Amino acid sequence: MLAAMLQSLARILVHTVFSTKERRPWLREAALRQERHSYHGGILKHLNCQPIIVGGVEDPVHLLAGLARACTAAERVKEVKRGSSLWAKCGIDGRERTNDATLSGLMP
Repeated sequence: MLAAMLQSLARILVHTVFSTKERRPWLREAALRQERHSYHGGILKHLNCQPIIVGGVEDPVHLLAGLARACTAAERVKEVKRGSSLWAKCGIDGRERTNDATLSGLMP
C-alpha cells in the first residue's frame, strides 16, 4: 500500500539565451519582437516545455521554460533555433510566416 502512494516529482527550468546572427539588431521593432516571442512560446508549448517567460529588450531573446520529461535540453534548443530560422526566412508579413507549410511540423 505504501509503495502505491510514493512518487517522485521534479520541475526543471531552463533559461536559454539566443543572440541574432552576427549580433545584428533584428528585433528593434516592438511588433516584430512580440510576434517572434509569441512564436517561440508556441514552439515550446508544442514540445510540452511550458514557457514561463519569453522575451527580451531588442536582442538577445531570453526563454525561461520548463523541460518536458520526453525532451532533452539539446533537442529543445535545436527545435527553437530551427523554428526561429524558418520564421525569419519565411516572408515579411507575419501571416505568411505562421501559415507557411514549412512550419507545419513545428506548430500543432
